[in-house]
Amino acid sequence: MNGMSFGEGTGYNSALPKKTRAERLKERSDKLNERASDLEKKDTSGMSENRKRRIELRAKNKRDKAARKANQSKNVAAGKKAKANESKNVTRRALNQEVATSKKKNENAVKTDVTRTRSKVNANKGVNEVKATVTKKKSGVGVNKTISKKVNKPKNEAPKKKELTFGQAFKQARSAGAKTFTWKGKSYHTRQKEENKNYVDKSKGVQGPQTQAAQKWEDSRKTPLKKKKKY
Repeated sequence: MNGMSFGEGTGYNSALPKKTRAERLKERSDKLNERASDLEKKDTSGMSENRKRRIELRAKNKRDKAARKANQSKNVAAGKKAKANESKNVTRRALNQEVATSKKKNENAVKTDVTRTRSKVNANKGVNEVKATVTKKKSGVGVNKTISKKVNKPKNEAPKKKELTFGQAFKQARSAGAKTFTWKGKSYHTRQKEENKNYVDKSKGVQGPQTQAAQKWEDSRKTPLKKKKKY
């Protein structure tokens, strides 16, 4: 191939117009915005809520990337580092979990702040619960060591008290010395089987149970009906 020539005006020295890096970054930004628009206009009728959520996140991430490319284009045109003062916000989804990551860079395009939030998300069931948030502060110079790290986890809610079984409610009321207790909206006494044999209810049931002897005595106090004499 020695001595082979492709002609004048080809290759790097071509007379064809060349695009600058800033222009290429701007074109990339425009294409990303177009893709995001297509996703946002997509017909999601008939899709599950989780599927809709994935499409929503894809469009959002492309919008964020397009904004970063536009900012890089401006920085390059101004003679700065492309990723100077960049802010990145991306949300990734895996199964029923989402990880939202936020990163910030300084004028030298070095990371200074990182925040990552992990959430349990199930759009079909309307669940969106933050599990943990990790915040890091970096030096922004040299090897960029982590200066501080903070992990926040929401306090677990107190577990709901389980409803007592009948036996547990009976034992609790009896231990407290109560004569009756309520379980599932109904009233029950605290007498055991052996004790219940010696108890009967009063006729009207107003004053509650009493012993058979007391009931017999009370019945004897009642005045019997007297028959009228015929004249």
